[in-house]
Amino acid sequence: KFAEERRSGGTPPSKYRAKLIGKDGEIHPVEFNVSFIIWEGEPSSLVIARDIEDQLELEKELVQKNELLNNFMESATDGFNILDSNLKLIEINKVALDRFGVSKEDVIGKNITELRPDAIESGLVAKYEKVLETGEPYFDEFTVDSKEIGFRHLIVKAFRVGKQLGVITADITDQK
Repeated sequence: KFAEERRSGGTPPSKYRAKLIGKDGEIHPVEFNVSFIIWEGEPSSLVIARDIEDQLELEKELVQKNELLNNFMESATDGFNILDSNLKLIEINKVALDRFGVSKEDVIGKNITELRPDAIESGLVAKYEKVLETGEPYFDEFTVDSKEIGFRHLIVKAFRVGKQLGVITADITDQK
């Protein structure tokens, strides 16, 4: 179907997946990469087929691991944040969103200085940058009194996660 469409000047997908039955009678997942060419003066298709059985298994494992991570993040009792190497927020869990009374759309992609206007003068940016540079975790315990969250006693742990920064915020107000 795609070959005929390509020869007649159409633009079918150049990359697609299908299942083929091998000589052994087994079904094999395959990825096709197809290009339109002229072969001996005639419009033709150059097709490269690749067995993707191992790739599909890896993709399945990745989906399962992502689901596990998402379930972990969303069932945690502490606030979890992940910032990139430029200190832009790339992930946040529901606990942290609820604690600070914000939506994911309001905070994802924003720099720590946009989320915490005092981040530079308080030294937080320098502390987070040091964690990213050295890999040494940062720990702090402090109180917050704001109209958004009220009076809270918090513990913050920041640590390097690959090239990114993981931040866990625990509310210990009730324990204090």
